[in-house]
Amino acid sequence: MKITQKTIWASAVMLCVIFAVFILFVYNPSKRQLQACKAEYSNIRDEMDRIEKTIAPGENIDDVMDRCYKKYKGLSARFPSQEETVLEQLSSMAKDLGINLDSVRPDRKSVYLKDGVPVVIDGLHCDELQITVNFTSDYISFGKYLEAMRRDFPYLLTVQSMAMHATADQPPKISAALGVKIYLLESENK
Repeated sequence: MKITQKTIWASAVMLCVIFAVFILFVYNPSKRQLQACKAEYSNIRDEMDRIEKTIAPGENIDDVMDRCYKKYKGLSARFPSQEETVLEQLSSMAKDLGINLDSVRPDRKSVYLKDGVPVVIDGLHCDELQITVNFTSDYISFGKYLEAMRRDFPYLLTVQSMAMHATADQPPKISAALGVKIYLLESENK
């Protein structure tokens, strides 16, 4: 068999085609898979490092789990199950500070969503409730009421809005409307 230049060129082209097919269909997909595995390994390793940093050297993982469970239980106590308890607590705090409540109006409850998905904690769904508190008070009691809400209020609460103006009374008082949001945990089987 005589090897001609045409045969050499045909063999070279065939070799290039086989090499290109190997690169496109074997090497590149394998390389992408390997990179994905490396990234996943790196993420898992980072997560393990974070977990290990929360555990003191020589500390038992069961003790850490117990501590986290107790911390979670304390946090879950900050979510009431009924709106009436929150309304009573808001009214009671105001009364204790000598604040004259004009009204405490809850709006309709809505499901609390995170990234468009309803939040469920321990089988209980989380709702949010907007409450508007209207009252008249002196400046000092108003400040104490806000501080008591921040420091002593037993439930998770965020102040969403606040509007106030001075009254014509002597000594001057403020008339205020406070919009707060409360988070409730309720059974899904209502």
